[in-house]
Amino acid sequence: MLLASPSRGSAWANRLRWLHELFANKMAAQLERDGEFLMDLDLRFADFVRDKRLRHLDGLDAFENKFIIPGWWRTREYVVRAEDQASYFGAYRVVGDTDHFSIAKPTGITHRSHQLMVEFVETRFAQLVSRLPGSASTKSQSTPVVSVGKRAEKLGGECLVFAFEKLPADFVLGSIRLEVKSAGPLAIVGGDQVAEVFTRRVHAELPATLFATRQPIHIDVRAQAQRENDAFYVEYCPTLDRAGHEGPITVAPVFLTPAGSSVTSLQVLFPQPNQHVITFTVSRPRNLVPDMARNEPIIVER
Repeated sequence: MLLASPSRGSAWANRLRWLHELFANKMAAQLERDGEFLMDLDLRFADFVRDKRLRHLDGLDAFENKFIIPGWWRTREYVVRAEDQASYFGAYRVVGDTDHFSIAKPTGITHRSHQLMVEFVETRFAQLVSRLPGSASTKSQSTPVVSVGKRAEKLGGECLVFAFEKLPADFVLGSIRLEVKSAGPLAIVGGDQVAEVFTRRVHAELPATLFATRQPIHIDVRAQAQRENDAFYVEYCPTLDRAGHEGPITVAPVFLTPAGSSVTSLQVLFPQPNQHVITFTVSRPRNLVPDMARNEPIIVER
């Protein structure tokens, strides 16, 4: 809490310049309004707060409402006025029945300055502490979960389904990388595939060579939670670039942030206990004309 803090200086330091020059008081000289020292300090601290260099920094600016001499005829005169402060933490507060000295020296629990401090601790500071890693409130929150499954496509092949639940409000997912553990064999799709041409929307056209190279598959998601305990569902429905073929692919999903690092906070659930991979079938019938939806959202429901 900044109590009567003249971050931009005080006019009284200018008025009493003769006095601090007489006694060679360097600190009093530095407190002059628009002085070089305080202006530099004010600008640097304002940048520090704005750029959030200390991630969990919060505060409050407060000022006196009386002059230090009782009964002073200029009732609106103060040692430090609100305009002498930059108000780094939003709207300032004026503390009733205080002067430049008493605002920082509460005489008891009923003193206005003490009550303001208690209010700050119980509201803004408590909220700040609750967001810190390892705090009791964050420990009590449910672990975010993603359930991995699949569903069959009526025209052949399968889609992977990722159900994200119990997400914190700051959860962000950049992409999903499927590490190919095994693939194949690649087989020819049986049956009459020339009788009717149909269209199916797909998210990717995987190369048939993947069954030999086993290159990782990247799914661009770019999804963000909107609220506490949010949920969304992602579907991935690929096809092959070789018509008339299909084959199974076993993958281990890795969930990544937009920067490419692993999301370690997720609890990943598979259909079976102790399962860490999932196998799905990628199919391309001869009469399929893929409707590529690479640029459309993969998120199907929130």
